[in-house]
Amino acid sequence: MIDRHASLGQRIVLAARDGGCVHCAAPAEGGEPHHIEWFSRGGATDIDNLALLCERCHHLVHDDGRQLHRDERRHRLRPPHHSQTPPHETAPATAQRNPILQT
Repeated sequence: MIDRHASLGQRIVLAARDGGCVHCAAPAEGGEPHHIEWFSRGGATDIDNLALLCERCHHLVHDDGRQLHRDERRHRLRPPHHSQTPPHETAPATAQRNPILQT
């Protein structure tokens, strides 16, 4: 059986690699691993397909339809439906305690 949840080791690597939320830079300790290619659509639970998002930015993806894309330097959230409108600036997220990711 393939596990959809990032392991503790993967969470530690994500915190070290991403340094916090890849979109708004909220601290890593409140981060949630996100499948860039969603697990439900065949995405693997491996480091190359995971990015750290804070709870707020994770909701922008799953609840508001934003899409996470990587350009040459960093990940960016795009508005739903590949709109040409630039994404609105998001206020920095506040750190939230995540008992699983304690780095």
